[in-house]
Amino acid sequence: MRESSSSSPNPAIGRSGINDIVVNHFFVKPFNTSNIEIVQASQKFFGFALPSLQLSERAAKFENRLVETTASADLIGEIIVDAI
Repeated sequence: MRESSSSSPNPAIGRSGINDIVVNHFFVKPFNTSNIEIVQASQKFFGFALPSLQLSERAAKFENRLVETTASADLIGEIIVDAI
């Protein structure tokens, strides 16, 4: 009987880490290099962010908007209470 495996062979890597590996591999092939510095330089030159960086940026953006929305809702609530 076969045990069910997790989504990644190494749970410490996680999904965004696997996506980073795939993206790095995508840049390795056309430049025919295994030098990670060349890969990172080409990603920067083409303006390509790794999925793990995109995920952290999106999470920070979401948190900022959530705080702003909560602050706006609190302010509106205070205005309504004062009006009553």
